[in-house]
Amino acid sequence: MDLPISPLTHIGCPDPELYPKGPGKRDDRTEVNELCDLFRTLGDSLDLEETLSNFDRELRRLVAYAALSLHLVEDGRLIPAYAAGEEFRALASLESRLGEGFLGRAAAECRPVLNCHLDALGRLATALVVPLEHRGAAIAVVTLYHDQARVFSQEDLETLLAVAPKLTASIDNARRYRAAERLTGIDLVTGALNTRALFQQLDAELARARRLRESLAVIECAVEGMDESLPELAQRLYRQLAASLRECCREYDSVARTGDGFVLVLAAFTPADFEEKHARIQRAVEELGLRAGLPLSASVGAAFFPKDASDAEGLLATAAERLRLVWRGAHGDADGVS
Repeated sequence: MDLPISPLTHIGCPDPELYPKGPGKRDDRTEVNELCDLFRTLGDSLDLEETLSNFDRELRRLVAYAALSLHLVEDGRLIPAYAAGEEFRALASLESRLGEGFLGRAAAECRPVLNCHLDALGRLATALVVPLEHRGAAIAVVTLYHDQARVFSQEDLETLLAVAPKLTASIDNARRYRAAERLTGIDLVTGALNTRALFQQLDAELARARRLRESLAVIECAVEGMDESLPELAQRLYRQLAASLRECCREYDSVARTGDGFVLVLAAFTPADFEEKHARIQRAVEELGLRAGLPLSASVGAAFFPKDASDAEGLLATAAERLRLVWRGAHGDADGVS
């Protein structure tokens, strides 16, 4: 979806009188260095959403803007990967071809655009667009938006350019990780199945259960008490969690990672077996927490074939809902169950 805009303008250094230095602006680059320090920490992060969320939060300390988007360049198109702030729904659906629209032209030329005028994007009036270049071509475009015209300054552009290489490295790292995951079916952080492989394995187990007239269980597991402030520590803990959960399972069961949680697929497993398995999972997580010096605990929700649902989507949805109720009950919600 391309939006009508005025021609690309104000590329390079604007008239200083149009962009007076606002109150609280700093002459030194201390805060930019702090933001670069953040990206040194996130450089090994494999979670693109985590990277962009942290980037958005920290950048707001340095630059005033109403919204932020990041579009990935894929097969000659710019695809939204992150949007936050005003008009985020419109930004999340904004796509364009390479070379077309204000995003597509900036990506094709690998050239930043300062104060690009927007004619049809809700309350948003102007944009600061910075392509993220890797090996001579744009792999993404990060864009800041404001509801006032011509409000971004040269200093704002320099701030974004200063952190662009770190953001580019993080995005490239996350994209290569996702490509490898798609090929292998394995979550590369934990060694557990990824979401795609989970559905394939669950469909196969359901076919087997129907053929043999056996039961099957899907258990969703969420772990609380994780320290997410240090990505390397968090990744190590997730690896150890996956290993601990596999030890709780039989050799023909499956463990998958889904975001911050895990899913267990247990063949020939009945509701009568659940309490013992639940206790084993709790002990395994708590013991890992003791070794790591963290108050780790596990909440679980289970669904059973054929009692609760007959397909993968239904089983996963039921298990997720029961996990949500357990979590609400544990946190004092009267509607929850324990």
